[in-house]
Amino acid sequence: MAWFDIIALASLLVYYGTIIWKILQKKKNGYHIIAVGRGKKGIAKYIEYSFVIGVFALALLLLASMPSVNILNINLFVIFESTLTYLIGSILVVSGALFFLWSAISMKSAFRMGIDIDKTYTLITNGAFKLSRNPTYVSMWLLFLGYFILYANFFFLGTLIFMIFALEYQIRKEETLLSNLFKDEYLEYRKKTPKYLIFK
Repeated sequence: MAWFDIIALASLLVYYGTIIWKILQKKKNGYHIIAVGRGKKGIAKYIEYSFVIGVFALALLLLASMPSVNILNINLFVIFESTLTYLIGSILVVSGALFFLWSAISMKSAFRMGIDIDKTYTLITNGAFKLSRNPTYVSMWLLFLGYFILYANFFFLGTLIFMIFALEYQIRKEETLLSNLFKDEYLEYRKKTPKYLIFK
């Protein structure tokens, strides 16, 4: 197993470990973090479901892309590879995993997957949310971009493109909800905090 494979797996473990930690933490307190599809209809419901399927299919796609595993002959579809892309991809997946962990810590009890219209929301502006209004989604983009650069096959490219549009759709839905809930307070937060990491 190559050094970048180990980094890729470790980053994935941090990512999934964070989700499992929050699930167990919420369950202990009598809450549920998974609100995917709840109260949704039409495209919004299917976007949330497909988004979660993509997140958890990441592990299979990663293992299938590793040269040491190479199930399904995915490596036949490699677009590019070099030491530089391995380095850049590794930096991105580590950054994405750690940023996701920091985001989950910053959210505390507000962490959830999907929009839960039946729950009370808290406007979080500290921690990772000082750098981005959507740090959990930014971290996922970093992860998927990093994995694509690391393994550079058409399967990761397709997943990356899908996640870009799915997460952007989810961000717009959540920001509309927060604007309606917090009004001027959220407007002020939007003025001083980027939507991603750079662009407002």
